[in-house]
Amino acid sequence: MSSAGAARGTRRNSLVGRDHETDALGALLDRRWHVTVVGTAGIGKTRLANEAMNRRGGAHFFCDLTQAVDADDVLNAVARLLAIEPGEGSAVDRIASILASQGGACRLLDGVDRLAQGVWEKTIAAFLEACPELHVLVTARARLRVEGEAAFPLGPLDVTAPAHGTSNAELLFLQLAEDVLGRDLRESGEVPADVRSLVRVLDGVPLALEIAASVLNVLSPYEFLQRGARLLDASTSGGSWGGGSLRAAFEVSWERLSEDARVALQSLSVFVGDFDLAAAEAVNGKSAIELLSRLCEASLVSSSVTGNRTRFRMFECVRQFVTDRNSDPEILAQAMARHAAFFGREATSWTHKGEMGDRAGAIEWLTMEESNLVAVAERAVARKAALTEEDIAPGAATLAGLAWMWLGRGPLQPHERLLNRMEAMIPLGSMPDSLAIATFQLATANVWRHRGDLARAAQIIEDTIERARRLKLPYFEARCLLERARVARLRGDREAATTSMTEAAALAKSNNDDVLSVLAILSTRLLSSLDEASLREASRLAAKVGDPLVTARVELAFGTFCYAVGKMEEALVHLRLVTKASAKLHQHTWDALAGIVAGNVLAELGRADEARTMFEKTLKIGLSTAHRRSEAEARGNIALLDFEAGRLVQAAEGFTKAIELFSKNDPSRLFFSAALAGVEANDPDRSDAAIDRFVSARNDAGKLTPAFSNEIDQFSDTFHLTDAARQPARPLDESPPTTTALVATRVARRVRVSLQDRLAKTAVAIARDGSWFRPPMDAVVSLEARPVLRALLRELVQARLGASHVVAREDLVRAIWPDERSSRQSMGNRLSVAISTLKSLGLRSLVVTPQGVSLDVSVSIEPSSVR
Repeated sequence: MSSAGAARGTRRNSLVGRDHETDALGALLDRRWHVTVVGTAGIGKTRLANEAMNRRGGAHFFCDLTQAVDADDVLNAVARLLAIEPGEGSAVDRIASILASQGGACRLLDGVDRLAQGVWEKTIAAFLEACPELHVLVTARARLRVEGEAAFPLGPLDVTAPAHGTSNAELLFLQLAEDVLGRDLRESGEVPADVRSLVRVLDGVPLALEIAASVLNVLSPYEFLQRGARLLDASTSGGSWGGGSLRAAFEVSWERLSEDARVALQSLSVFVGDFDLAAAEAVNGKSAIELLSRLCEASLVSSSVTGNRTRFRMFECVRQFVTDRNSDPEILAQAMARHAAFFGREATSWTHKGEMGDRAGAIEWLTMEESNLVAVAERAVARKAALTEEDIAPGAATLAGLAWMWLGRGPLQPHERLLNRMEAMIPLGSMPDSLAIATFQLATANVWRHRGDLARAAQIIEDTIERARRLKLPYFEARCLLERARVARLRGDREAATTSMTEAAALAKSNNDDVLSVLAILSTRLLSSLDEASLREASRLAAKVGDPLVTARVELAFGTFCYAVGKMEEALVHLRLVTKASAKLHQHTWDALAGIVAGNVLAELGRADEARTMFEKTLKIGLSTAHRRSEAEARGNIALLDFEAGRLVQAAEGFTKAIELFSKNDPSRLFFSAALAGVEANDPDRSDAAIDRFVSARNDAGKLTPAFSNEIDQFSDTFHLTDAARQPARPLDESPPTTTALVATRVARRVRVSLQDRLAKTAVAIARDGSWFRPPMDAVVSLEARPVLRALLRELVQARLGASHVVAREDLVRAIWPDERSSRQSMGNRLSVAISTLKSLGLRSLVVTPQGVSLDVSVSIEPSSVR
């Protein structure tokens, strides 16, 4: 027998993503006589319970008790459901007789929330006395606490999508959106970013998703987010929600809370996203355990366990209700102050732990608390006019840790405005000394270095070093000195880099710090004085420290060293270890740095396709983390692969983009400038520009080290630059070239050999009048006696020397056969035969596209009389 009343929540999309819960609830109901589905309003309790009963089969009934407040209300509702007419005797006796006749039928009693304490226990006792085999499935926002009750907590839909997939919350929202709009919001199968953001903001609560979807004909997901649209008083169509407004539902729970629980709930509303017990105690005091227990029981706060950690969360709809219901500014202000102090203190501590060797633990904590850390910083900058110096410190501390994480993991770009606003609140030299301020400044210096503004980075580092010295923090001072050395080297200031590294090494030795010792050893690679013995000592210390970050740094240096000395396979082994350590940290910058070297190793080994894939992956990471140098190196190396393959236009574009991203004196920038000169040298019309660019790059390289200038001179031989650009190579000094220069010059040698081989085998020369051409490594082919082929070649040469290299097929036909009146198809066939004939004679530099025919840009055009 089915329900006598229409059960709520029977729509086709009502149970998206609930298969596991439905099966688990059905199994529990088979074992227990009284099961209560517990969860906040709108979470989907009724829909789940209905589906579980339908799957269970047999006689079952649905009874809506959302408005029942006493025992009579319950009995009358059940009596109406069973079609019991008023008559002699009590309603309980008449209901009992029907229940007894139906044996173990299941009752779904929905929304038992308004009943006074004790009423339900007496009512259910009466039902059981009449029918001991009865099974009861109840929905409520809190446990009913009757003997024999089994609670079934129900949480929201999962908002985290699997890789290249759709989360259950997203799927439900998309189905609901299609009901309203009549179309699928997905773009090429991908869930729009605004939809993903909206689903996360609404916590995957089904009713909240339904409310948001119901206004899509008025507000797009983006507009809904921007307006902070309200959920509390909205209603939905189709009878899918029978509990009135969310505000009314929460009022029932609110009225049952004690005053201290109400204050605690308002204080907890300052959290954004998940939080743990330690954070709750920092905001609410040591009574947080008891208060959280009561609030979780009332389904106003949810809890979940991941691994061995319990996390709490207040849903957005509950937060809106609490803010509206009893918003005491003083309570909120105190809660926000405690919230900021806690996360500012923890962020400083974890950032320091990360640099001291527990990078994995620091990244895990920062990732877990990211939403709350961002909230602290955003509230600080929003209250700029009212902030004291003490108020700024927590926001600076949270952003210091986050910037540290974003630079390695990405994306940085969405957060740059927040970082800039916080930085503007801390003018250099104007704030009192504190570890929080100093840590933030070092983080911003790293951000500016990533962005490529080395002058700004150097300025911030100098101020931070002075703070570290006044605070008497030798470890922090050493970190700043190493960062100063890195920036100085990128700016081409070898002397400043050497001085800074020497000071950092002295601090490491005096403090007997293994992490600093490793960093000091590795920093010597900035001056290319790193050798295998030093690397092995760094490896020993890294193993002792056991930090993935230190391991990544050492293996990257070792892999780069092996590449520079020609140990290619060994280099790949070390670089794979970088990737393995990076995966533990979720810090993709290390993948990018290793990817540049690995790509060059693969190219050196002749595995060009694998090298390109590696560089393209690095490019994506560089863009995500705003690491300009990774992006620049990736673009430049992809251009080198294009250069080798003869794709000169693409190579020129890639070199140009790379050069724009490097700082002025960066060795790689100078190398790629020389490479761009090589591309330009292939075009006679740009030979002067090629010479100027090459001379400038070589001279700037000489300021860094004569060895690098000498390599660029050798590289220039590839380009066949005129003697005006050729000057005797500078004598080598006693200082070895930088590691970057070694990497660049190995690439130079690889490209030079490859290009020399390619030019020897594929160089093509064509007469200006089309009378002859010379295939690679072959004799001249004369076209004097072949007027059609000569006319075709002459037209292509003129286009090659003119503004447009491509000639349309129709234009070629008219130029070669001006008096012909055959059909278009016939003339097109004749042109195809002429092109094929030229190719069969050895002229394979013809490029045929839908737009027309052209000569490859590498073809040399020579005077007609020269053969």
